[in-house]
Amino acid sequence: MPFRSGAVGYARLQVLGRTPPTAVDEALFARLREHLVQPPSIGEPKELASGFCTGRHVFDGEFTYDACGFGGSLLAAMRLDTAKVPAEIKRAYRTMAEDGRRGREADGVQALSRGARREAKEEAEERCRRDLAEGKYRSVKMVPFLWDLPSGTCLAPITSDSAFQELSGLLDAAFDLRLERRSAGSLAH
Repeated sequence: MPFRSGAVGYARLQVLGRTPPTAVDEALFARLREHLVQPPSIGEPKELASGFCTGRHVFDGEFTYDACGFGGSLLAAMRLDTAKVPAEIKRAYRTMAEDGRRGREADGVQALSRGARREAKEEAEERCRRDLAEGKYRSVKMVPFLWDLPSGTCLAPITSDSAFQELSGLLDAAFDLRLERRSAGSLAH
């Protein structure tokens, strides 16, 4: 994790809103705890789920000043859980379902009717849903961030728009705040 060890590469973000937190205290930690990643409910999980964690590891939700506080700054992380079946696996399930519906002839493989192809597609989609419900093809990623409360600056190694949107959505849900990207050009202006 870049902030705790190793090289640092980050995006500069500005935290904006009416009443941002002013101190790294128990009230701030309580709001972070309210927005931990919840375990997926029974059935098909959401493709992308996010929540806060302390940044020590993805399961740590025990926010304390000793773990996350640095003067007037908060060092925490956003946990992103992604549940998505890879395209190659989907394609393989569909091909296997189609092969199960084909009849073999002496001179080659019989073509499938439109209805049989639709049934094969539905069977493959159902198999993908079962795999996701069992927890297969789930990846967990942690994105650390350093939020300097007095200046309203947040530093995070965010390169994708989806990660930016998730962090922005979490801050909006927890604190009614929004994020704005700050480039070197916008700061110089």
